[in-house]
Amino acid sequence: MRNFWLEGQIEGRKSMVTGGPTTKEGTMRVDIKVKEKGKSVTALTIVCIPDINLNLNNIQIFNGAGTLLQCMIFDTEEVK
Repeated sequence: MRNFWLEGQIEGRKSMVTGGPTTKEGTMRVDIKVKEKGKSVTALTIVCIPDINLNLNNIQIFNGAGTLLQCMIFDTEEVK
């Protein structure tokens, strides 16, 4: 399994939008955009960053102004 994986459903598409980094060191950024007053603006940005040395995956969620809304840390160490 990859360190991060995106699955999304969009009306009108027959297949899901899916994907993730190709390596365990890979990062991922997803921008969710909306139309506001006739212009495309970023509503949310999701940033996924692995820390291979500490066996952690860090997911940060920012609003359109770049303010951090949430930070989540996940332990990637396999349970034996």
